[in-house]
Amino acid sequence: METDLQIVSKSFVPNLGSEESVSEEPIDEDWITRFFSMAEDVSSEDMQLFWGKILAGKIKQPNSFSLRTLEVLRNISTEEAKIFEKISHYCVRWNQSIFIKYSEKYFDNKGLYYNDFMLLKELGIIHDVDSSVINIGTENGFIYGNYFILIKNGERKGLDIIDFTKMLNDEFKITEYTTIGKQLLSLVNPVYDESYFKMFACSILNDVNGNRLGYRTAQYGNLIKIDENGIIKYGNLVDVPIE
Repeated sequence: METDLQIVSKSFVPNLGSEESVSEEPIDEDWITRFFSMAEDVSSEDMQLFWGKILAGKIKQPNSFSLRTLEVLRNISTEEAKIFEKISHYCVRWNQSIFIKYSEKYFDNKGLYYNDFMLLKELGIIHDVDSSVINIGTENGFIYGNYFILIKNGERKGLDIIDFTKMLNDEFKITEYTTIGKQLLSLVNPVYDESYFKMFACSILNDVNGNRLGYRTAQYGNLIKIDENGIIKYGNLVDVPIE
């Protein structure tokens, strides 16, 4: 019978991909020792797949997974991993950040509750709910799945100077992933939800009382690619359909 460690070691092979994707940089010996020491105790089939993906990712990119990330994964139960994976369906990317736009009403309807987000915080995967902010400024672009979303602030006709100043300093609350959380996200394959896409756009277009901000627009298009310089290329933009 195969040991847990042998199963983990075999599971990384399908995730390794082509030889061209493998880095020539050596992996830190201490990391390898710690990895196999932790992986030998993993008995859950689902968790063994995660550990196999980590080994493959580390071989491809030696800086991809830290020892702290291994420690977090080591202490995650199978049920906790399922919650992590389910919440990953709602990740939005902005510059170097990955975050969730939390809405109690929306997530309650999806069977995800505030305590689930607090669990991820306790595990070191996300920061506190709504503890980070984005200043929209003149315009900002976001990526959700295969979509690029462009939010713009523009002068509304008759907008007074007080509202215009508020517009440029408007802060949008988000729940951000930690460095460990971002590393672990590479292990899952999110299924993106169009209803969340609309909720996210609506939360930016409306104020805290649910009233539409007349000076703000939201458009989206298909994400084509992000080049080596971080330049985002996307298709023709159309208005986000807000009901």
